[in-house]
Amino acid sequence: MPRLKKIILAGLLSVAAGSGIGAVYSAVVADEPQAGTAVDGQPLSVGLPVVAAGRGRVDVDGGMIQIAAQRDGVITDIFVAEGADVRAGDLLARQDDRTARAALEEAKAALAETVARGGPLRVRIAASRRERNRLDRLRRDGAEASRLYDEAQSRLEEAEADLAAHDAALRLARARVASAEMEIAQREVRAPVDGRIVRLLARPGSGASTLNVSTLFTLVPNERFILRVDIEERLMRQVVPGQPVTIQFDSAPEPVSGEVLRIGQILGQRRLDPSDAQQRVDERVVEAIVSLPSGSGRRYLIGQRGLAKFLPSPRSGQEGRS
Repeated sequence: MPRLKKIILAGLLSVAAGSGIGAVYSAVVADEPQAGTAVDGQPLSVGLPVVAAGRGRVDVDGGMIQIAAQRDGVITDIFVAEGADVRAGDLLARQDDRTARAALEEAKAALAETVARGGPLRVRIAASRRERNRLDRLRRDGAEASRLYDEAQSRLEEAEADLAAHDAALRLARARVASAEMEIAQREVRAPVDGRIVRLLARPGSGASTLNVSTLFTLVPNERFILRVDIEERLMRQVVPGQPVTIQFDSAPEPVSGEVLRIGQILGQRRLDPSDAQQRVDERVVEAIVSLPSGSGRRYLIGQRGLAKFLPSPRSGQEGRS
């Protein structure tokens, strides 16, 4: 009977030890995705040496530009359509500028009046200077000539002071014209860079506010397309700049190849994707920026989603061989 108890006790200890080893192995394996495992519910290719993976979305390097008006007002004219290619400085829309144009005409009229006043002042100065010079030659003849010289000198100084005031008024009038012209220019909405209008929200008659900024156009600049990939915190050491990446878009049958351009500097909560019911919201992720191939008729849509599989970095392979 005691021998039977010893045999049972030894068996129980063996089972417990085996379970512990299996649990440790499972924890180690779970830290890195292996070929044939799944990320976000999508299986990885069997036999592919994947070191990390994550879901990503297409964006343009630097992001899209939300174009707004510089002044409050009502839109009167739209000069582009959605999908149009534009160059930097192209006129996209115009606000009601009738008040600004009236102010410009008023400023131009004031400038013309100020310029006209300058002519008589210069004539007066020239005449005063000639009179003073004539009396300067005569003042040695007596006290009366000396008195007349002093009066001529005073009149010359007074005319020169009036001309200085006129010149200041002239500069002010020109500044008011420039300000009125700028006011009109700021009621014109122009493209800040080369790109394509992908969303048009402005309509003739709609208002634009600078207090609660109203987006009138969304522009995708002519920059390279990238994939923004969320990498889980436990896998971020597996991803480095220059690393090759295979990308399988949800809407494309064939994968494309890319390369890690840079790694984000912020570790934060994963962005929620309403279309992914299996997404874990308690994960902390870092963003990896992956290049996308261009040319050959390739076309990407902002927000297009796909699965990025990060392959072993060539540098890590060289370090391993050394």
